[in-house]
Amino acid sequence: MAALRKIVSAIDQGTKQQSLKHQYWVKTVESLSSKMDAHIASMEDMRSAVKNTNQAIDKLTTIRELTHQTVGELTAVLVKKRKERDDQDSTSNPAPSDKAFKSKKPVLIELHL
Repeated sequence: MAALRKIVSAIDQGTKQQSLKHQYWVKTVESLSSKMDAHIASMEDMRSAVKNTNQAIDKLTTIRELTHQTVGELTAVLVKKRKERDDQDSTSNPAPSDKAFKSKKPVLIELHL
């Protein structure tokens, strides 16, 4: 009987050790699982941030393109207005002929440096 009790005691002791090991591994796996969940949530947040950043870049690119287009249109309008003004000036104030610039007396211009 004593031998049988020793065997039962050894089996019981082994079962307790296995149970403790099992509990340790269960806690370890649960801890790793919660850490993994936190990492997954963090990665989803990063994915969302990247998506928002890409959308912002697209909007800024559109704004830049519209700005370039507007600058081009404004430049074309300014060139047209300048040309109209130059045309109007040339028709309303024609360039004087060379005879009008010729003086009867020579003019001496002195430059002092």
